[in-house]
Amino acid sequence: MVTTDHKTIAQRILDAFSLGDIAFLEEIVAPDYIQHGPRVRPTREAFFAFANMFHSSFPDGRYLVNDMLSEGDKVMIRWTFQGTHLGEWMGLPGTGKQVILTGMDLWRFADGKFAESWFIGLPGDIWARPGGA
Repeated sequence: MVTTDHKTIAQRILDAFSLGDIAFLEEIVAPDYIQHGPRVRPTREAFFAFANMFHSSFPDGRYLVNDMLSEGDKVMIRWTFQGTHLGEWMGLPGTGKQVILTGMDLWRFADGKFAESWFIGLPGDIWARPGGA
């Protein structure tokens, strides 16, 4: 797979995550997927649990890609997420307020699948930002 395909797939993954398109994510996430980040389990199952929780909490949320770089089997994404806090998030009931979260991810692809990710940014930061819930 060429580098530009990785960027296209990365954008599609962000879109699917925002829309709660679990069917696409199940198709693209490798069976042996590993995630690295603060307060997350490294498993594929944990990825899907987080995706479902995140979409339930912020069903209108969308990712804006600020920068995306790709080299070899990796894609680096600097993003901004904005959505409305409508469902429970980490024990906090929905507030109806707009939230903004920024972060960076480094993703590795293998055999056309999303194989590994590293996340930079703390979910707790979401509440400290202007417009945060």
